[in-house]
Amino acid sequence: MGGSNKGAMLFGFGVMIVCILSIVGGGSFSLLWIQHEVSKVAKQTVLLEKRHQEMLRKLDYLDERIANAHQPIVLQSKVSNRLVPIMDDQIVWVETTATGAGSAYVNAQNTQSDIFNNQVR
Repeated sequence: MGGSNKGAMLFGFGVMIVCILSIVGGGSFSLLWIQHEVSKVAKQTVLLEKRHQEMLRKLDYLDERIANAHQPIVLQSKVSNRLVPIMDDQIVWVETTATGAGSAYVNAQNTQSDIFNNQVR
């Protein structure tokens, strides 16, 4: 009986060693896999940050161009050769039959209280 018990003990000890080695090996491979995944995600993050910075730089450039294009001096220079003072025969007077405060402009002859009350003379 002593030999059988000793053999079972050695078998149990061997199984325990194999289990410990497989757990240690699996854990170390898991750590390597996690390190690889973290490294891969870090590289992707750096790439996305570079793209984001490039996109922000391009947007800033476009904003600057739009702001410059809307400067009054630039707008004036684009139409300066086509604008001329108006002549009297260019003014077209339109008679209106509609009455009421909604379609009337403020008349210079109105008093201040008439303007605030939207009353047209």
